[in-house]
Amino acid sequence: MSRTKALYGNAAIPPATGAAAASLLPTCDSALSGLASVFQAALRAKLDAAWRAAAQSFGSEEGNHVVNSTVVLADPDISDEARLTWTWPVLVMWRVNDRFADRTLVYDGQESEVAMVYALPPLSKEFADRLGHVRKAVVRTLRAVIEQQGDASYDAEDNFLEDLGIEALTLTEATYGAAFDDAGLNQVHLGVDMTLILKECEEPYTADLVDTTSITANIAFADDSGDLEHVVDLDVDPTE
Repeated sequence: MSRTKALYGNAAIPPATGAAAASLLPTCDSALSGLASVFQAALRAKLDAAWRAAAQSFGSEEGNHVVNSTVVLADPDISDEARLTWTWPVLVMWRVNDRFADRTLVYDGQESEVAMVYALPPLSKEFADRLGHVRKAVVRTLRAVIEQQGDASYDAEDNFLEDLGIEALTLTEATYGAAFDDAGLNQVHLGVDMTLILKECEEPYTADLVDTTSITANIAFADDSGDLEHVVDLDVDPTE
């Protein structure tokens, strides 16, 4: 049984909500999809004004926001065709691995390594020199948001990690360079590769547990003559 905050019951994948073709991501990996939304909102609140001033010669999409779209992937095999559908600049995330360890008899420790890429659109050298510095600002902003567990300038919530069912989150590494292969015409995708370590909150799955594991017993006490004196009914709930 899953013991993470987003409980899946007795290993049953929950159905997607909304349209029949809706992605299972928000349901099956709410932590990652939620992080992508929070990071996008934070970066826009902190850096959009400076980005619009520097990128005013771009088209309407690229010039609007320092992060125009977020993409959460099931695996990191990103094809050229897939990238054509993205609105730049983009924040891309995927899980690299999950590690599990015994914490107590009730809780397992779950730690995930998450890869994240912030990528600019294909740039000429002129725009690469003008806009490449934003990558450092993106890393610093995300570090501050994670360490402070939120920021009132874009979200009134006190602790977004708690809302997403995340116990702890750390940005451990950032590597600057070309995010993807050469885009042709001497243009490259400048970007930064980041590594996150997240620990998800855990709590025992207790839905319907009483119905299947409670114990009902009658205990009778007799006096010296053998006559029944007391009957005690016990209903034991092992979850308490």
